[in-house]
Amino acid sequence: MAVATNEKVPQRLTRNLVIGFCIAGLFAFAVLETGFLNYFLKVTKSMVGGEEVLFVEPEQKPANTEMAKSQPRVLISEVFLGDNLLPPFMELYNAADSPADLSGFSVKRRNTAGKETTFVSSQRFEHASIGPRAYFLVARASSTLAADAYWPTSYNPAKANSSLMLYGPSGQKADEVSWSSVPAGSSLTRISWSNGEFAFTDTPTPQSPASSE
Repeated sequence: MAVATNEKVPQRLTRNLVIGFCIAGLFAFAVLETGFLNYFLKVTKSMVGGEEVLFVEPEQKPANTEMAKSQPRVLISEVFLGDNLLPPFMELYNAADSPADLSGFSVKRRNTAGKETTFVSSQRFEHASIGPRAYFLVARASSTLAADAYWPTSYNPAKANSSLMLYGPSGQKADEVSWSSVPAGSSLTRISWSNGEFAFTDTPTPQSPASSE
């Protein structure tokens, strides 16, 4: 007497084993990718060969809640190297509609060899701020200008082939102005707040609106 055999049984077992390995692999990937405490198991039902199979979908990683504070949009608006009539100065501008805290800001100068040195230390900007759409004047300590902050008397911006860089509290460069030479009595004035272009101005205007948007 012949015994009837079900040829589909091995196929079903093979298929179930494959599905089982897939589920295990997905679970292992979710655990390695997100960690036991950082993912949420969601169940999605899918029909495979008439059978209900559970797939594990890891929850998306949560966004970092400790976002770094955005750096204020403070720009260099004017630089004057000084002459017999007016001492050197550097003017900053707050291009935002809210006050800008200058704590942690600093200014560095770069020579022709590319070496950067501190020009105005961050200590000189402590507890200082700029109002919205307002200016902030920095000058030499021995200056006759009524500035908001001062650099040391022994420091002077180079007359040629130099740069001044403004750095924010995060250490990122906020702005920079460079020159090869400047005509006597002229200042480097920003043309527009939307770009980093400067032009020579015959009449320096410390702390006054020297350019417009």
